[in-house]
Amino acid sequence: MPFEVFEDKKNKKFYLKKEDGTMVNKTFNSLQSAINMGKQFIRYREKVDSKVIDNKKIIPKKAPMEVQSVLFEKEKFTLQKAKDWLKKHNYKLTFYGKGVDETKNMYRFRQVAPTRFDKKSYRIKELGDGVKLVLGKKEK
Repeated sequence: MPFEVFEDKKNKKFYLKKEDGTMVNKTFNSLQSAINMGKQFIRYREKVDSKVIDNKKIIPKKAPMEVQSVLFEKEKFTLQKAKDWLKKHNYKLTFYGKGVDETKNMYRFRQVAPTRFDKKSYRIKELGDGVKLVLGKKEK
């Protein structure tokens, strides 16, 4: 449930109002305090992780997914063509001096260490033509 943040300019206080119109029974001295309380309240009630402020409204937002690796099907790419594709699309060719990871069917070019991601967040996005991205949410 999103919250709206209201400012009482006369008294220099902030209030949270739930989407159903009821007010949270607390006042805040700063906008940031109200937002932080709203996040805690939303996390507890809705189990939503992150929020953004848009026109003084707190709305749920998913954490951005980042590219962990780029995969190429060997059936459609030679190693050189995969490297050319990476250069053209501004991806890394090496990861800490290590080149490509090779399996029977795929070439994998790591972009970020897998240890920096939440293990449960990984997704594969198929770009077509034998190219796939391994996406994940970075741990905080």
